[in-house]
Amino acid sequence: CINDRPVRKVVCQKSAQVGWTDGVVNNLIGYVIHMAPAPMIVLFPKDQVAKDFNLEKLVPMVEATPVLAEIVETKTRSVANTQNRKKFAGGFLKLVGSNSTGGVKSTPAKIVVVEEPDDCNLNIKGQGDSIKLLEERVKTYHDHKVIAGGTPSIAGVSSIAAEMDASDKRVFEVPCHDCGEAHVLTWDQVKWDQ
Repeated sequence: CINDRPVRKVVCQKSAQVGWTDGVVNNLIGYVIHMAPAPMIVLFPKDQVAKDFNLEKLVPMVEATPVLAEIVETKTRSVANTQNRKKFAGGFLKLVGSNSTGGVKSTPAKIVVVEEPDDCNLNIKGQGDSIKLLEERVKTYHDHKVIAGGTPSIAGVSSIAAEMDASDKRVFEVPCHDCGEAHVLTWDQVKWDQ
């Protein structure tokens, strides 16, 4: 759905530590930088989490991917290249925390990603929900994309569960090794011989 042009919003309610950030978010970032340059903003619960993402996941991915290493500077510091901003031809990547109004209000972007919505600020310095403020950044782009992925927290107040309830509730199906029919993978379907 992320590369499906008419789809404007993609929501993933997931369990913890299933490879969402490396497998989905980093691949999306790499794809946009290399194949479809555009302004992007990734929202994290806190500024420190954004800095950690840069050092632990983004920079290693860029440096390990030759085509991205040629496009994105990771070593030097300048106005265009900081811990929370990476400039590239045709766009930029901005990493922000939900605890900073300037981060979620100041910059228009074609693509916005929300990491762990349940941990993001619901009322950032009296100015409203950080996720809603971020989603306003895409309004100037007719072909924008909003992506949110997270683990649900408390039933009834979970932001990602509410987003999932508002979606078409697609699920990931895995083909059966024997018959080829697609099913949602659940533990009661997992069987093996000793």
